Amino acid sequence: MDIELQALFEQNSTDSRCKFPARYYWLSLQENLTGNFSVEHCFNNTIANPFAESGVAATVIFADASNRSPMSYFGHILLGFSFNRGAPYFDHVVTFTADTGDSKSPIDTITKGVNGGFEGRFSEQVFHPIIEQYTNIENRSLTIFDLNIEHEKSILLYLHTKELQKTTYPYKFFSYNCSSEILRAIQAVKILEDNQEHLRIYPIDILNRLDKKGITNKNNATTMLALSKKDPTPENKKLFRSVITSNTQPIFTTPRKISTGVQKFGGKYYSGIGFKLGYKGIDSPFSTTLNDRNTFNFLDIEAVDINGSPKIKKINIIELESLNAKYISENTSIAWSYKTVIDRHSNQENELSDSSSIGVGIAHTTPRITISYLPEVAISIRENFATPRIKAEAFLYSQPFFFGIKHKTRSFINSKLTKQTEIVAAIQPLSNVQITARHELDSDSNSIHLEYFF
Repeated sequence: MDIELQALFEQNSTDSRCKFPARYYWLSLQENLTGNFSVEHCFNNTIANPFAESGVAATVIFADASNRSPMSYFGHILLGFSFNRGAPYFDHVVTFTADTGDSKSPIDTITKGVNGGFEGRFSEQVFHPIIEQYTNIENRSLTIFDLNIEHEKSILLYLHTKELQKTTYPYKFFSYNCSSEILRAIQAVKILEDNQEHLRIYPIDILNRLDKKGITNKNNATTMLALSKKDPTPENKKLFRSVITSNTQPIFTTPRKISTGVQKFGGKYYSGIGFKLGYKGIDSPFSTTLNDRNTFNFLDIEAVDINGSPKIKKINIIELESLNAKYISENTSIAWSYKTVIDRHSNQENELSDSSSIGVGIAHTTPRITISYLPEVAISIRENFATPRIKAEAFLYSQPFFFGIKHKTRSFINSKLTKQTEIVAAIQPLSNVQITARHELDSDSNSIHLEYFF
């Protein structure tokens, strides 16, 4: 610190002040220092001038989660800066992203993302194309939270991000990502006084910590709706999505769950329990199936009591599905899915068996109905088969009710894979409580569960 201060004092010229505006502005706020630390002249000819009479206000912006890219599974977080020039479309946003270049293979993207093979950098853009990119092209809503901080800290945060834009960092999914770097920027200017570190930082972490300190108010946010959530009335058919006031935190796709209920399989009834290892967040239970027609579940486990001994019935290891991966027409999209599950067959004496499936097809979606048709390949290591089949699904969703039919065809190559038809019905009497009933036609298996999400 002493060496850096000495260098700043010795090079206190116009050029050095504009090169390090955050550091000089911070010095100008210190009452016991004398000298010319002003950096206002650096922004006289810029559109985004934090020192203009209109000032600057800072926000945090949350983009809904998406499974189109591994980097978007937990959502995205940005910093926003309003210079009071009218509509929010002319605000500026600062984001930390990875430069993936021409990396097109998902395996290559994940490998480089985990090992720091991409360059990460801060960038500043006008909000207007960001809104269009997220809400129209990617179908992800944006929720904006005002930061309740002093005007000087809003200026300092903006100037700090200007300095950060001049370098690159190794981007890593779990340590140097949008969440960790935005958090460090917020901590650097003392908006969050704590320097608490976690093994992994997700966008929802930052919102929760800011809300806990009273720096944001989760019940007073502005949401720019995704295309699939847009009010279709003529007055709202504008270039950008409707802007509404939100009374909840942004949706996070994989909440934790505990459940209890009764299951019938193998001709007998068994009491059962279940739990899902999600990440803590606020969510509608239905949205794990119909969150903008995307699914992201992991470690959803069911156990049953067999002769006084608990045994695993099913482990849904991971399930990824996007029913709006790429639009073909207004309501029709290319769809894809991947799932790995370990399951006990209808005879409870059978051992657990694995199965994985991956498919690509099409989906037709409306605000209340989704119909999908996906040719897929099913694989089992234990039972030693790999075979094609067809998966077709239809969902009807009208809060607080959900009804769905899932059908997977019998394999026409390998007799080990029989057809499967499942009917699912659910009701959500409370925001975090759901009653779900399932019936599998082919195996005469039934279940009813009371599920609590947290």
